[in-house]
Amino acid sequence: MILILIRHAKTEAAYPDRTRRLLPEGEERCLANALWLQHKGWVPEKMVHSPATRTWQTAELMNQHLGAELIECEDLYEARESVYQKLLAEIKTHCLALVGHNPEIGYLAELWSGGHISSFKPGAMAVFGYNPTKSPAGTPGPQDFQLFGYLP
Repeated sequence: MILILIRHAKTEAAYPDRTRRLLPEGEERCLANALWLQHKGWVPEKMVHSPATRTWQTAELMNQHLGAELIECEDLYEARESVYQKLLAEIKTHCLALVGHNPEIGYLAELWSGGHISSFKPGAMAVFGYNPTKSPAGTPGPQDFQLFGYLP
């Protein structure tokens, strides 16, 4: 499986947090990210995002070029590693994109890259090969992932 971790693009500073919208530069980044994924051949069939405005905007804008099935997941808003693990176990597809928030998505990018990624700024993406059969306990760990690409 190809797994793409995407942090939402750059947003306005607003309150409440869930309603923060993308800035124009964030919107541009989404389109550039989608074109980069297309160019590399990593086009997700499914894209899961949190219900926060900035993540669904990120998914929607990228999807203009990708054509993935968009799936909203309430649990991704304040997700912990277990939420990401659950999604990996439940969603069966060749290429999956998860659009989420820091600190967790950045932590997972760092963990699953074996420390090769240390910063996951707004709009960052990490693309992994994921082999769920490597972990006998069923809990994904760094040994299950191979970093294919990173767009800081």
